[in-house]
Amino acid sequence: MFETLFSRPCAIQRHRSGFLATERTAYLAQLAAQGTPPTTLRIRAHYCLHVARELKNWPLNYQFTPAEIDTMATAWAAQSVASGRASTPKNPQRMFRMTAVAFLRFSDRFHLTPTAAPGRYADRIEAFIKEQRQYRWQSEETCRVGRGQVVAFLSYLEEQGYDLERIDVGHVDVYFQHITHRLSRMTLRNVAKASVVAMMAGADFIKTSTGKETVNATFPVGLVMARAIRGYAEETGMAVGFKPAGGIRTAKQSLEWLALMKEELGDAWLAPHLFRLGASSGMLADIERQLEFHVTGRYSAEHRHPIA
Repeated sequence: MFETLFSRPCAIQRHRSGFLATERTAYLAQLAAQGTPPTTLRIRAHYCLHVARELKNWPLNYQFTPAEIDTMATAWAAQSVASGRASTPKNPQRMFRMTAVAFLRFSDRFHLTPTAAPGRYADRIEAFIKEQRQYRWQSEETCRVGRGQVVAFLSYLEEQGYDLERIDVGHVDVYFQHITHRLSRMTLRNVAKASVVAMMAGADFIKTSTGKETVNATFPVGLVMARAIRGYAEETGMAVGFKPAGGIRTAKQSLEWLALMKEELGDAWLAPHLFRLGASSGMLADIERQLEFHVTGRYSAEHRHPIA
């Protein structure tokens, strides 16, 4: 196994002579049989060797808990930073923990303490996680994160007085808005990343906001999103639409957004299939008043425009 992953003799010898070489070889062989790419296998082999070196200080058949693995991962990551192998401990700690959990589970030396969950749903949560592990080949780390997300959702339902059997799509949307408002950090860099992710996921339109936030459509955000659309179109040839929403109330504001589209994306993005405005009904009234002004030279009262 090690000969297929590494070309340098010193690296092959280091992995061959390391602690738990037989177990590590069997673990990597299982990953290879599951279709793991060679690059990922080399990374896993690297971290697995470091995990084995840490396990050398423990009894051979010791059953490790998640807390003990976290302690080992934190200490090893701190050593990596101190020795100059890493600039921050975050990624080494995450990779060490993920590899240690997977390797110890493979070796039947991992004692999983289930995450606390709402009592009446505990059995259903465990059945769901077991299904994800068995039939979708999800790793222990992915199952751990998934369990936490399910528990957080169910805890939210409990706090709001909802019953799982009686919720609908609207309750789920409210929950996602709740966690979005709680966890989001709106920076222009994150706006650009989110725009690209949405387009790569197949979105036909990307939108500045729902129109219900404290801060809605602004020009800095619109400019970043428009340039993300332009870059995506240049790379893939796919034209994605844009919809500013929230806070657009006048005809003048709509013209400003049209000008932004024309300058950044060209005339093609002035058509309805690529550009829409998510505006309040007051904007329609203002457009009608502006049209009447250009015809008669006078502004009309808003109550003369019942459509708005």
